[in-house]
Amino acid sequence: MRVYADHLHAAWGRVQRGSPAAGVDGMTTDLFAGVAKEQLKQMQGQLRRECYGASPAKGFFVAKKSGGRRLIGLSTVRDRIVQRYLLQAIYPRLEATFSKSAFAYRPGLSIYGAAAQVMER
Repeated sequence: MRVYADHLHAAWGRVQRGSPAAGVDGMTTDLFAGVAKEQLKQMQGQLRRECYGASPAKGFFVAKKSGGRRLIGLSTVRDRIVQRYLLQAIYPRLEATFSKSAFAYRPGLSIYGAAAQVMER
């Protein structure tokens, strides 16, 4: 698998701007920043050799407005970086295959765009 260091660094940048929370390993984004250079190099090698192994998610519950609780799974910083890297690598290829009528869960598209498209027809 080709793994580009600059793309991995870009993925780290996106993760760093997100939640600082730690996963099961206790590593926050602030702690990861101190070892990022070494960790990213190690992760790049593992991805190239296709031997990267994800950690279990850290589970916790949050209250739902409607009552009850929702289970949330929080990935480690390393796993979030790999997830973001793969998303950045795969999404453009997948986007090209999506129907022009598919609006759900796509960046920059909304229910308003879907409604406008329906009204045009």
